[in-house]
Amino acid sequence: MTSAVAPTGSPPGRVIVVDDDRRTASAQARWLCGLGWHARAAGTVAEAERLLDRAPCDVCVIDAGLPAVERFCVHLAARSPTIAIVLVRSETPHADPLPVVDRVVGPRPSDADLLAAIAAARPAAADRVARPRLPTGGPLGRAPAVLEAFETAARIAATDATVLITGESGTGKSLLARAIHAASPRTGRPLVEVSCGSLAEPLLDSELFGHVAGAFTGALVDRPGRFVEADGGTIFLDEIATASPALQVRLLRVLQDRRLEPVGSSRTRTIDVRVVLATHEDLAGLVAAGRFRADLFWRINVVAIELPPLRRRRDDIPLLAEHFRRQAATRAGRLVEGFSPAALDALVQHAWPGNIRELEHAVHRAVLLGRGAVIDVGDLPPAIAPAGATTAGALKQALALPERRLILEALERHGWRRDAAARHLGINRTALYKKLKRLGMDPRSLPAPGTVAAPGSAAAVGAFAGVDAAIAPTAGAGALPDVSHHASSPASASL
Repeated sequence: MTSAVAPTGSPPGRVIVVDDDRRTASAQARWLCGLGWHARAAGTVAEAERLLDRAPCDVCVIDAGLPAVERFCVHLAARSPTIAIVLVRSETPHADPLPVVDRVVGPRPSDADLLAAIAAARPAAADRVARPRLPTGGPLGRAPAVLEAFETAARIAATDATVLITGESGTGKSLLARAIHAASPRTGRPLVEVSCGSLAEPLLDSELFGHVAGAFTGALVDRPGRFVEADGGTIFLDEIATASPALQVRLLRVLQDRRLEPVGSSRTRTIDVRVVLATHEDLAGLVAAGRFRADLFWRINVVAIELPPLRRRRDDIPLLAEHFRRQAATRAGRLVEGFSPAALDALVQHAWPGNIRELEHAVHRAVLLGRGAVIDVGDLPPAIAPAGATTAGALKQALALPERRLILEALERHGWRRDAAARHLGINRTALYKKLKRLGMDPRSLPAPGTVAAPGSAAAVGAFAGVDAAIAPTAGAGALPDVSHHASSPASASL
């Protein structure tokens, strides 16, 4: 390559050159180093990932001929949104660049062309980050199939194309529909969600298209309908496979002409609305069986996006479980720091017929009912915990009960002084703090050192109200602890 200087206004920074021809990548990296860049070379996507793990970069120059290059670009933008991505086209024809690619140059670019692309990519990346965009995976996961779904959604978010989202119940179809709306130019306008399967046929017709007063018994006033409410924005029709033949005809006209008549009216109204639909059923199979109109199917099947079930992407389960744990712990105000290895293993091995929704509910339940700072396998619902795990969890909780009592008594006896209580127990202060957290006791909620509180007093009990209320009763099977004398405790009152 001939010598060149760095472009004005774009000071050198850190760059990674990724090319499956390792010699080409190394030569470009050496050349960029000569221009003042801190450049590194990678011959594979995996090597580029390792370089990014060691140190961040400002620009990534990627050969479009790399295997799974689109997936790598989407993943790169997800993990480091501020990285400017420059794609070097290969000799063979290639699809249009992804929205996360900031600049594209032709095959075998000249020095000047490559430097110009790098210079233009950096402010373009800043603009891309500032623009509303689809979250890449987020609470839906980061498995390749999910990233591909979000990449497709990102391509069409700014258009008015009709979108059909398919996947089993609980896979996150409504979340993806909301993300598409949020990343579209219609984001400031209404997003109206309708569950077609939850309403009877007469009600659904009126719900979608509205009605005029007197159209049917009980129609006392005019109602605009959900399509009109979504005018200028997006309407999301969930479980579209449940629509009756008559409703399918009306939907077809709305999708074709963007016009409708309210029930009982002959007046036609024009609407401007983007339509996103979802179903967990096989629409093509329903068309073949004569249960769904073929013309409507082809009208809504413009852009089809499939969300895979959770059992086909088990690597996402720990990521999603951690997301729901943080969410539930924040809402409940509980100190729950993570999952035990056995609990995570049980989550990963479960079949998840309810998919993400089932996982979310299972984690929320474990946060609310768990007795420790770490969710153990015994805290999970019985359908998820393997055989024998509940018994093991109950034993662990039973053994934790006297340990809590000993710590509480030591703290009360020594005026809540942590050092003195730790010496009394024969452990150091750090070990005491670890035990407090493991047993679900927040050290910050303890009375201040020097506080005088008799055992069983409101001040003493209040600090552990959330913990003791969860302890299995000892007075008798099924008995609940008597907390009537704790009413004056702020901690107890908040439970």
